[in-house]
Amino acid sequence: MSESSKVSDKKLWEWVRELTGKSETYNKRKYLHEKKEPVYAVMVVDMQERFLKYFRPELKESIIKNQIKVLRHSAENNVPALAVEFEDEGKTITEIYEEIIKNNQYDSVIKKDENAFKTISVLDKLCDWNVTDIFLMGVNASACIRNTAAGARKYGFNVATTIDVIGDDTGMERETYKTINWFYFRNMLKEGKLEDTVLKTLRNNSIYYPSQKSLQQGAGRVS
Repeated sequence: MSESSKVSDKKLWEWVRELTGKSETYNKRKYLHEKKEPVYAVMVVDMQERFLKYFRPELKESIIKNQIKVLRHSAENNVPALAVEFEDEGKTITEIYEEIIKNNQYDSVIKKDENAFKTISVLDKLCDWNVTDIFLMGVNASACIRNTAAGARKYGFNVATTIDVIGDDTGMERETYKTINWFYFRNMLKEGKLEDTVLKTLRNNSIYYPSQKSLQQGAGRVS
């Protein structure tokens, strides 16, 4: 067998595994579409120092402060938290990750694309948690956040965010206004004070999640 054939066979099996995984996920999504009661989750995307170091200090501080408010509220209201990190760009900053792991149900996933939903484990994790609605936080708003929101919509998730928990670095801030409009015209943008909009609705009532916290403690972050 030629070397090129071996490579082709290997690639074929990769496709088979990928398609099989997607098929199982699609079945889960079909089930979720039939659910009448929303189940929320918070996604924290690319809150890594590699990206945040290019932000204006006051904007960075404000985003972190507001994300911590949301994460604390989520932990108190049965809303799971998923940290998504860009491959080879470091870990989620300590201030945010320490809040994420206080949640009874949390996880972290590595992605390789601006659209987190091109990473099948992101989709699988949200489906395992029976999530229907995602509150999206992170950076950069005009790149990974926007593309991830579009990816989530394609899979049938409801998506929401607010200008308080997303942003762009100094090189991309000129795009922020257009990105906010993009979210607004797709009914993804929550307006008003964080406490009066997001925190009043972001809660899961009587939802049971099998706790993974004890399994994850001592084992480090989950990739």
